[in-house]
Amino acid sequence: MAALLVYLEPIVSGEASDFGQVWFSAKALLQGRNPYDLIGPGREYPLDFVFFYPLTSSVAILPLGFLSESAATVVFVWISSALLGWAVTHDGWHRVPMFVSGAFLMAARRGQWSPLLTATYFLPWLGWALAAKPNIGFAIFAAARSVVTLKFAIAGGLVLALVAFAIVPTWLGDWVAATSQARHTQAPVLARGGFVILLVLLRWRRPEARLIVALACVPHSMYWYDILPLFLAASTFRESVVFALITTTGLALEQILIARSTDVMTLYADFNAVIVAVAYLPAVMMVLRRPNEGGLPSWRGKRKQVDQPAAAA
Repeated sequence: MAALLVYLEPIVSGEASDFGQVWFSAKALLQGRNPYDLIGPGREYPLDFVFFYPLTSSVAILPLGFLSESAATVVFVWISSALLGWAVTHDGWHRVPMFVSGAFLMAARRGQWSPLLTATYFLPWLGWALAAKPNIGFAIFAAARSVVTLKFAIAGGLVLALVAFAIVPTWLGDWVAATSQARHTQAPVLARGGFVILLVLLRWRRPEARLIVALACVPHSMYWYDILPLFLAASTFRESVVFALITTTGLALEQILIARSTDVMTLYADFNAVIVAVAYLPAVMMVLRRPNEGGLPSWRGKRKQVDQPAAAA
C-alpha cells in the first residue's frame, strides 16, 4: 500500500515526492557532480528550495541512482515500510495502528525517511541509516536500547561521510550553507506550548521518554511524517489507536489553517503549535502514566556486571 501511495503521488498531485531530490543527488554523485549546485530554484532539478539533506543520505541510497526516479522511490518506500512493519511487530501487534495514521500515510506519500529511521529503534543493524537524516536520527540514537545500535550508527555514519567527502570534498560546507536558508524548521520545544514537552524528563529512565525529548530539541520541519517515531511511545493497542486518531485530526486542522492564513511564517508557527498539541503532548502524557524505571542503556548494565566481580575480588 505504501509503495502504491508514493507511486500515485505525482499522478494525483502533480508533484514529485520528497525522495526525488535524494534520488537525483545520488544520480549526480554517480556522475561525479555536486548535487548542491544542481538542486533548487531554476536549476537542473527544479525545486522551490535548495537541497537540505546531508550528502550522507545520497550515499546511503547510491545504488538506487541507477534506477528511474519513479522506480527508485517505490523501491525505497517499499523496503522502508516492510522493515518498519517487521520491526514494530517483533513483540506484538499493538503498534500496527500507526500504519493507518496520517503520519505514516504522509511519510509514504512523500517518500520520507521516518519509517526507516523508526525501524532502527528495534533493528540495531540499521543504525547506519540515522546519518541520512541526522536531526530525526539523533532522537533514535538518544533512545538506543543497545550498544549495537550505537556502533552501527557511528561506524555507518563515518563510512557514509567519508564516501561523500571522497566524491564531493566540499559537501559539509555546502550542506551547512543550504540549511542556513531553511526558514521552516524549528525545535518543537521552542514552538508555542512546546516547553511542556520537557515534563517527559520526569521519566528519563525510559527510552521512549529520551526519544521524545531528543526529537523535541532538534530543529526539523515539524510536519506529520516526522512525528512517526512518537508512535514508539504507545505501549498498548488502545494507546496506538487513540494516538493515531488524535494525530490524524491534525491533518484536518492543517487544512483549516491553510484556508485562513495570509502569511507563510504565521502559518508555520500555527502548524508547529498544532503538532505540539496533537502529537508531542499526547505522547508525553502516555509516558508520564508509567513509572520511571527500566530502559537504561544495556551497555551501562554490562559495564556494571563486569565491575562488580572485580570489586568483589
